[in-house]
Amino acid sequence: MTQRWGGRTGVLVVKSLNPAMTTVLVKVELTSSQGSNRRRLGKVTASTPASVKFKFNKRSIGRYEDRIEFTFEDKHLKKRFAITRPLRVIVGNETDHEALKPTSPYVDPRSRNRASRHEPSKVGVVLGVPPPSLHAVKYGPVSLKQQIDDIQRMFLPPDLTSVTYARHFKHLLWIEEYRMASDIQRYDMSDTTLNKQNVFYYLAIPGLAEKRPSVLVGDRILFQRQNMPTSKWYEGHVHVVRQREVGLCFHTSFTAVGWSKTQKYNVCFQLNRIVLRRQHEALDSPFNQERVFFPTPQHIGKAGPQASTRRIAFCNPLIGANPRQAEAVKEIASLKPGSVPFIVFGPPGTGKTVTVVEAIRQLLLPKNPNIRILACAPSNSAADLIAERLSSALSPTEMLRISRLLSRRCIASSMLSGVGMPRGHFSWIFVDEAGQATEPEVCVPVKTLSDHKTNLVLSGDPKQLGPVVMSSVARGLGFDKSWLERLMARGDVYGVPGSGSDAPTPAPGQAKAVVKLTRNFRSHLAILSFPNERFYGGDLEAYASAATTDTYLNSPLLPRAATRKFPDDREASSPSFFNVDEVLQVKSYVQQLKNARGNFKTADGDIGVIAPYHAQCQKLRIALRSVADSVKVGSVEGERKAIIISTVRSSKEFVNFDLRHTLVAVTRAKALLIIVGNPHNGGWIGSPDIPWDPQEGYGARVRREAEAEIDELARRVMEVSMDASGEEDVN
Repeated sequence: MTQRWGGRTGVLVVKSLNPAMTTVLVKVELTSSQGSNRRRLGKVTASTPASVKFKFNKRSIGRYEDRIEFTFEDKHLKKRFAITRPLRVIVGNETDHEALKPTSPYVDPRSRNRASRHEPSKVGVVLGVPPPSLHAVKYGPVSLKQQIDDIQRMFLPPDLTSVTYARHFKHLLWIEEYRMASDIQRYDMSDTTLNKQNVFYYLAIPGLAEKRPSVLVGDRILFQRQNMPTSKWYEGHVHVVRQREVGLCFHTSFTAVGWSKTQKYNVCFQLNRIVLRRQHEALDSPFNQERVFFPTPQHIGKAGPQASTRRIAFCNPLIGANPRQAEAVKEIASLKPGSVPFIVFGPPGTGKTVTVVEAIRQLLLPKNPNIRILACAPSNSAADLIAERLSSALSPTEMLRISRLLSRRCIASSMLSGVGMPRGHFSWIFVDEAGQATEPEVCVPVKTLSDHKTNLVLSGDPKQLGPVVMSSVARGLGFDKSWLERLMARGDVYGVPGSGSDAPTPAPGQAKAVVKLTRNFRSHLAILSFPNERFYGGDLEAYASAATTDTYLNSPLLPRAATRKFPDDREASSPSFFNVDEVLQVKSYVQQLKNARGNFKTADGDIGVIAPYHAQCQKLRIALRSVADSVKVGSVEGERKAIIISTVRSSKEFVNFDLRHTLVAVTRAKALLIIVGNPHNGGWIGSPDIPWDPQEGYGARVRREAEAEIDELARRVMEVSMDASGEEDVN
């Protein structure tokens, strides 16, 4: 290993082990630069070895490999032969490498026997009746494709219709539940103790701060006294969640059996089924109107004149200056009761949430006193964002007490029907970020609260992050396709350029059911060009403020291209990958951004680091803790002035890239995008599903402009000077 700025010198000794053999060292050269090295003859015997000195001056962090080739001539046999040896150099900080290296060698985790884990289903618990599909197809040594084919043949209806809709998605929910239950059981523990404080018993849980496992108030955890396999299991309900421990409350008999600080327990985490139950209940709801779930052109009808000619006094004047946003608001405001779902197709940075907020404000104007709106989103943060945007214009009383507007998470809306709110109470249901929700999640508000007059508005982008689905079987059966994505595949109703639909576009004169926003207010044109051409048909226009996007023009960080290796690693029993060299390279870039002069100096809050693996995010946080503790690591939800992506395993052989995650990661950047990866592995252009080909389009132009610099870097990829003892250097 060599320090980044210090360089490294060394000596290779060449000697003969055969005393009777006389050889001549004809030449020494590197495989990467054959033909460019100087040659010098010299005898090599057992008593007179030759020494070859080398010097390495590379400054870029990473791992560099080459092969050094020695060509000899046997004087007795009159023949030449060659010997090659690998030459490897690691550039980086040795202290950082030691701190971040694997804590222990990786061991492939084996499937643990359920009985050996003291599974509570074996003793002391009376089993209930599981859903019919939960154990119908066992996970076994069969292939994923075979599992998917078996489930499709045995359980799923051949066609998805309004009649088969509930049965189809209930089976997918059961499959997902099976995987979720298996995942939570991986965190089961033994040989643990409980600490009693007042009325609660506290359990320390490794990984709780990283939500591995995720434990919430109301969850259940089972406990059994260790070394007593026939004893009862006691159910503890979580009342308190701290950073590293949870507080539980048990039945009074738990203390009576003899709790003590030294008593050891087996611990079994239980899946919280509340969210799943709410989705099953929604699917069982009788509301299944074709115009909502399977709209056709006949459901839309002809376009009326009021949408295009209607004059609106926009609450947000910026909407009026944006033709597509204004069009979307007008179309929504003109919808008749009982229309097909309307979609606001919002590519990254185009202001879809702003558009939805404006549409809601227009609908809630005083002239529409009977309109009531439920605004939902698949996550609390997205629902909170809608509420925050509306809070400046609407009082809390108007938003909640009169029930003209409610902003909730999709699943949480089940409470409304649970307390008896009648169907049709809400005349409008808005679902923001609908592309990130599974269909059953969106069904919770739609199927339980809609009637024949309720209008549905979905906003999102099917090209970006989709629903989080843990089961690969469920994903293979299409559970990770959102309602929004399924509808947009119906091009006869929702056809727009760049939507990805192969179906014909709507007929002329047909009313609109979708508007695509095209003005991007986030990214520099250089960052926007690739996703625009590859995913959105070239429709996006760069409208971001130059004051932000041009921040790094003429920065010494640009252009930056280098070819070096970043091998990945794993540790202990964790299946997650990390890459120490990439961590150190990211740390270096963060330090350069923070320490830059003038306008190039970047605050922690303006830097985001994205990595696809949990282990890599952990290593990045450790490395950045001392230099940039406030830099956001891991999430791709927020936008930042500078985004650094650590690919970890950018290889077509080892990575099954989700195209949507790639798109989202790239489009988070406003002014600077840095991608750290291994180009020797094929990188992001290696997979046929990732159409990132630097030989085409914008990438080709950038490549030509930087070609001279890249060639120079390639020529100096191994800056090694060699020197036979007493002879000239070999360059």
